[in-house]
Amino acid sequence: MALRIPVVARNVGENMGLVEANINGFLVNNASGWKQALEKLISDKHLRDSLGTNGREKVQQLYSVVANTLVFLSLFK
Repeated sequence: MALRIPVVARNVGENMGLVEANINGFLVNNASGWKQALEKLISDKHLRDSLGTNGREKVQQLYSVVANTLVFLSLFK
């Protein structure tokens, strides 16, 4: 996600909290879901770009140094 690459992930665990279906990637449950998601990404450059950009923004919001400055500073107290 940080590299602006759209995500296709299994619909389990932490993936469900990070990947927003059709916003920054696809969550799938079986081989058919993987195939459909990958076919959509292969055939639609605009979709790839959009999901990739949204994924990058999500990573920056949650995991960047700027987003976590207070957490890092609290380690020194």
